[in-house]
Amino acid sequence: MKNAAIATCIVALLLALLLLGATTKNEGCLPWQERVGVGDGVFGEEQDFSKCAGSRLPFGWAALPVPH
Repeated sequence: MKNAAIATCIVALLLALLLLGATTKNEGCLPWQERVGVGDGVFGEEQDFSKCAGSRLPFGWAALPVPH
């Protein structure tokens, strides 16, 4: 029983590392999301930022504005 618990913890840790790696590779978005740009373009007065499509947070997964 103790070995099964240790094996489960190791598998969960490896899956968490894979999710973290995939999120990092996808510019801070979860693997099933896509980063999209939001703003009024190069000549607009407001600062452009990007966020993760399908995110409920205002600036995506990382919650940080990313200038274009």
